[in-house]
Amino acid sequence: MNYHLIIREIVLKAILNIRMLDNSDLSLKPSPTKWSKKETVGHLIDSAYNNHQRVIRAEKQGNLLFQGYDQDDWVAKNNYQHRDMDDLLNMWEMTNRHLAILIENTGDRLLNRKFTQHNFHEICMDPLPAQEAATLSYLIRDYIFHMEHHLVRIIPDYERIGEEFRSSAQYCQSGKIIPKVRWLAFR
Repeated sequence: MNYHLIIREIVLKAILNIRMLDNSDLSLKPSPTKWSKKETVGHLIDSAYNNHQRVIRAEKQGNLLFQGYDQDDWVAKNNYQHRDMDDLLNMWEMTNRHLAILIENTGDRLLNRKFTQHNFHEICMDPLPAQEAATLSYLIRDYIFHMEHHLVRIIPDYERIGEEFRSSAQYCQSGKIIPKVRWLAFR
């Protein structure tokens, strides 16, 4: 699958729609502990950075065991709420372009290689049970699922690019549909 093209399409479509939103709407926090739409875009930047390094590390480390991160802490420390929205959108676009280039240049052999050691039950938004073999493709599909999960909440009437990205767990190497174990925030 051309994941790199899908990521580029999602980002370009989303940026056009987000730029049309009112800045006061983007900065509005639903509650003191909930992210504004602006902070959510910042979180998507952090997610792109984290997943870029995961794709790079996968080949050399021989497993898919990756460190998570404290999303709220990253959002707060990066001060996304008080940053310029155009700067955030430009950064989000560039980090995803960077990730898309990496994915495009990652061979199918690595993307589809089955790893028995993974922690996708802990770090993926749509968890894969620990006993199931995992692939880097699964992680990328989950990244797309995660991105669109947030875009649905940022952009009124946002339409996902495809049903297959509604749940990454629908896709696994064994061909079985895996029920969602629990709902986790992508870490």
